[in-house]
Amino acid sequence: MLGLDLSDPASITRFSTQVLKVHEKIDVLMNNAGIMALPKLIKDSRGYELQFSTNHLGHFQLTALLWDALKKPAVRAW
Repeated sequence: MLGLDLSDPASITRFSTQVLKVHEKIDVLMNNAGIMALPKLIKDSRGYELQFSTNHLGHFQLTALLWDALKKPAVRAW
């Protein structure tokens, strides 16, 4: 099992690197994790508001790092 903190760019990079070591091609990526309605302003290590960082910047970085594996065509065995 791999851990991932979408508010931490280093965690996203580590996760992506580990995934790409095991999987040459990725068929589907669902960016559906997130946080909402924090009771007070919390910022990530870069100074961005935590909800924005997690729900938007984190998903963008993850998708960008996995993009080449996502673009690979399906292998047809027929």
